Amino acid sequence: MKALDSFGSYISEKRRERGLSLRRFAELIGKAPSYVCDIEKGKKNPVEKDFFEKIANVLNLRENEKNKLFDLSANARRDVAPTDLTEYIKATPLAAIALRSAKSSKITDEQWRKIIDIIQKVK
Repeated sequence: MKALDSFGSYISEKRRERGLSLRRFAELIGKAPSYVCDIEKGKKNPVEKDFFEKIANVLNLRENEKNKLFDLSANARRDVAPTDLTEYIKATPLAAIALRSAKSSKITDEQWRKIIDIIQKVK
């Protein structure tokens, strides 16, 4: 696994890029430095969605960086999907229907790219 392929190493790298010490970062997100250290070392996995939002805000993550944060956290916790997507799917029944339809239709990567392009144009 490459260094930035784990949740903890990704947080550590982004924290350092922003010039934050572990202690200051922990203070800003309202957690104990030992807890943040354990997360960065992969000894603990984060659980609360609010925690991810705090991290994203404190580190001033761009949308793609925030998405990576959610993806890596899901991988670390061995979740089926990142927390932000799970909540969205639960709150938006048509999203689940769309994903099941895509699954049964065996949508290809190219078809997904076209679907994503259409969705992004709606923004």
